[in-house]
Amino acid sequence: MISEDSHANNLDDLWLEYVHQTASLYRTYEYAIPMRQLIFKTFLLQEPSLGCGERIKRLVRPFFHRRRTVLSSRPLDHLIYLDSKRSVFRDTLSPVACGLQQHGARVGLLHPPGIEFFTKGTEIADITMFARYRRRRSPLWREFWEALLQIYPNLADKGRYSYFRGFTDMIDAYSVEFKRILEHIQPRRVIVTLDQYPPASVLCIEARRMKIRTSVLMHGAVLPYNFPLTADEMIVWGDIAKAQLEKIGVSANRLVALGSPRHDVLVAEPTTVIQRNLPTILGLTDLPIFVFFSNGNDPRRNGQRVLEEAAAWLEEAADRLGDRVHVVVRLHPNEDGGLYRNKPGLVLVREELSAFETIAGADCVGSICSTAMIEALLVQKPVLQFYARSWPELADNWRRGLAQRITSADELTQYLADLCSQQKETPPRMPLYSRAILESVFANRGRATEAIVDYFSST
Repeated sequence: MISEDSHANNLDDLWLEYVHQTASLYRTYEYAIPMRQLIFKTFLLQEPSLGCGERIKRLVRPFFHRRRTVLSSRPLDHLIYLDSKRSVFRDTLSPVACGLQQHGARVGLLHPPGIEFFTKGTEIADITMFARYRRRRSPLWREFWEALLQIYPNLADKGRYSYFRGFTDMIDAYSVEFKRILEHIQPRRVIVTLDQYPPASVLCIEARRMKIRTSVLMHGAVLPYNFPLTADEMIVWGDIAKAQLEKIGVSANRLVALGSPRHDVLVAEPTTVIQRNLPTILGLTDLPIFVFFSNGNDPRRNGQRVLEEAAAWLEEAADRLGDRVHVVVRLHPNEDGGLYRNKPGLVLVREELSAFETIAGADCVGSICSTAMIEALLVQKPVLQFYARSWPELADNWRRGLAQRITSADELTQYLADLCSQQKETPPRMPLYSRAILESVFANRGRATEAIVDYFSST
């Protein structure tokens, strides 16, 4: 395991260190690239444990996963892969799929069972994928594992290797099926929204072997985990995201700033979102609303201490300004809200409204590192980035003039008190963010889908 000294407290630093230490390893063993993040998170950050239940699953899986993908009867120009139910992924891919189809391209959507993608009424081929697990036990995986042990000798353990082989069975199953699908469909391009984790990372590698171009669409805030790219290129929201990715090591010639398809509707029809009455929907009195987008889904990366301190700031501000402002915490879809238990002054919401509607209805938006801080710019909301002097820097929005940095509960309380005073003023506010700033964050605002479709059609 990677030791956690004072420097390595930040998971982002640990990841980048791992990437550089293993760069030659993955250049040599390209077939293992889909394992890059799995190995980091499963073996280097924790002690994996192969329990009895997991052992049984691995034994019986080959007997149940026997179906094969029913393939489209015709070749396709673009194959789009979606393997998550989260709306951020679907809403990123859906406009592009429909736009390409309307542009005259032959488009197919590939997805595992249980993933819904709205293809009814379109000519988009809907392909449900099934991967057949086999215990192939290729000697190539043993060779890769031995090479990995040369870098991290403390991983040498029979139990860890058994856990690793479970991952290799999965990679092999997807690899065989993706190869069969690509050979049959013969697309010009494969499009994904996440290229670092299997199955999508396996698809990118198989496509690369067949000289099929692969593109990953940016779906949220830039993270070090976006580096290195598995796809050939990344379609990013704007020049700021491009600069952030270049800073962590992604080559500029693999980044194309074309915008965000899922944000087009927010720009084109903002009134459909803004006119929602957030206090009424949440059952609150008519006071200014500060919405904090929580990052409690990933305490390992964001830091448990950081998350707890941020929650304490919110509680203190709510207690001190209780009759002047509502402090609302919007939980991440993958967190349970435990950080905010026994804090009655805070209003917890999950998915009563979409993130867009919540942002548009708020008077001010804050977070540690949520994508919401970027999205709030589109509707001219003040943005607060929580970042105490002792915390690792998880986002650089404040450095780029896209947010105001908050370093303590006192600063938060004072800012919200000033916000309450400003709400009493009747003259309309001037826009907080200029056209130039917005374009640097979101290229082709309101027409990103069109720009991406044009780019995919011509390259």
